[in-house]
Amino acid sequence: MLNKQHRLNSREFSQVFSQGQAKHSESFMVKYVRADDAKAAVGVSKKHAKTAVARNRMRRRIYGALRGCLSVESRLWCVVIVKQHAWDKTYQELETELCELVQRLK
Repeated sequence: MLNKQHRLNSREFSQVFSQGQAKHSESFMVKYVRADDAKAAVGVSKKHAKTAVARNRMRRRIYGALRGCLSVESRLWCVVIVKQHAWDKTYQELETELCELVQRLK
């Protein structure tokens, strides 16, 4: 999990979602804007996971992967939206794919 200071609040989330640029991979869509610091949020749709337990498990996995990928020097605010293909992958595969996607944003 990311520290609270590295997570987007609701106002920042709305700003990124409305004004941000998007990059896609097989399992994720990342909307991002350039900023003075690095912050992130993760969105998991009820369409892909019906129960809160499943959504929260995926959210924790993505936050864990982001902790290793997103550095303070990246200076991005990003919102990671999880796609259906992410549910069939292991943590290592998700982490690798997410790190590659974040590197493309820089």
